[in-house]
Amino acid sequence: MNTKSMCTVMEELMCLLYDPIEYLKKNISITDRMYSSMTCKNPPAVLNNRNKLRHFINYQNDKSYNYHIIVRDPIDRFLSGFVDKCFRERIKDNDKKKICFGCGYDIECFINEIYRRAKIFHDKGELHPYIMEDFHFMPQSWKCYLNEEKEKYTIFYYTNKTKLYRDLDDYYKNVGVPSYLREKIQHDLKSNFTKHKTFDSPIRTSFENFLRNDKELTKKLVNLYYTDYIMFNFTIPKLD
Repeated sequence: MNTKSMCTVMEELMCLLYDPIEYLKKNISITDRMYSSMTCKNPPAVLNNRNKLRHFINYQNDKSYNYHIIVRDPIDRFLSGFVDKCFRERIKDNDKKKICFGCGYDIECFINEIYRRAKIFHDKGELHPYIMEDFHFMPQSWKCYLNEEKEKYTIFYYTNKTKLYRDLDDYYKNVGVPSYLREKIQHDLKSNFTKHKTFDSPIRTSFENFLRNDKELTKKLVNLYYTDYIMFNFTIPKLD
């Protein structure tokens, strides 16, 4: 799953598709759950480990399976993650005061540190430990083994929600998802937002304006996510 690109919703959606009868008995929306309270926490409904996934689907015959991923403009995704993890969670939970590398609300401090860690991961191929901040803020193009298996994936873009929901519905129809499940998915997506949405947050606007006025910091983010811009054809911000 691709973090900060409807990841929690998509994992819950997979729970619905994996066992629709049990899921529908719960009478819940796929947007109701937070990551800590997912409806199905165990494989095979949600598998993030490639080896476990390949074992479950019998990798030699995996052409019968369909892969898809939602991607998001890199800076939009970064801001969403920063506000959610480094601002909201720190306010709500005293035990999380030191998350985000202990930078507090200092976005420059955080960008410098995630950039440093990304460079280590890029150069060495590993990080110890691999922590929450890495999971949420490393480039999307580094996830799901896309550098090796991108051709398997149908890629959806988070940019336009109306188009995204329509494209997802067409995709699920084409792969054989029954109409009653597609109707529920569309209803839930269009009627509800997850608790960690940030698009209408004034705090997010404040951080966005800060970045817009700091070209050097924005340039560092563009460098961090350069492979995302190239792989997914996102427009690189003008920095002149």
